[in-house]
Order: sequence, then C-alpha cells, then structure tokens
Amino acid sequence: MMISIPWGMFDSVMGLVSYDWKNERLSNFLMWQRTYDNFSLHTILYANPRREDYFIDGFPAPLPESLMGFGRGIQFMIVFNH
Repeated sequence: MMISIPWGMFDSVMGLVSYDWKNERLSNFLMWQRTYDNFSLHTILYANPRREDYFIDGFPAPLPESLMGFGRGIQFMIVFNH
C-alpha cells in the first residue's frame, strides 16, 4: 500500500508498506521531499528484511554484498534539477 501526501507548497511525504505473504515479511519505506527551483532534498527511512532472511530452497540466496535496502537505514539525497 502506498500513500503520497503533499505537505504545503514545497514538501511532500510518501509512505510505502508491502507484505510478502509467502515468506511473511514486511517492508516499510518513508520519504520526505522538499522541492526548490533548481534542486530538491530527500530524506528516506526504510525497514526491510535483512539480507540473511532471504533463502532459496533452504539455502541463503546469492545476493550481491553491495545491494542497498536490506535491513534498516536512512538515506539523504540532494537532487539538482537543470
């Protein structure tokens, strides 16, 4: 389920919740965005299953170590719009 709400003229908030029925795992994502003329600021919070929670036929799934988005975290972005 996703919801996106404008918060005034320059801000917006978006939330996303998904549920994996087969593996009974919940993933959450929350983003705040502020937009200016030439750039925008983004703050992202996420809480997803850990990398160790993914299995294929009883064995750990071969996932790259550099893949982001597993576990819990926070991310900040500045996006330049030209």
